[in-house]
Amino acid sequence: MGITVIIVGGLVLMTLAAGFFDMMGKAKKNAGQGMEGSRLHELEGRVASLESQIGERDRRIEQLEQHAEFTSRLLEDKSR
Repeated sequence: MGITVIIVGGLVLMTLAAGFFDMMGKAKKNAGQGMEGSRLHELEGRVASLESQIGERDRRIEQLEQHAEFTSRLLEDKSR
């Protein structure tokens, strides 16, 4: 009878230890995701901002090219 109590007690202790470490691992994982989630959200916002800046610069460059082309046509020698 004594050996049965020791075996069952050992199984219960192993189950409790596994549950405890699983709970600690999940808590640590969730705490890390909260930090990473906010950091990820911040980086997504920065990427969107940079993409809009790139789009604005592309539009400005396109306008400058159009103005340069127009100026080039005005300065073109038309006497020929």
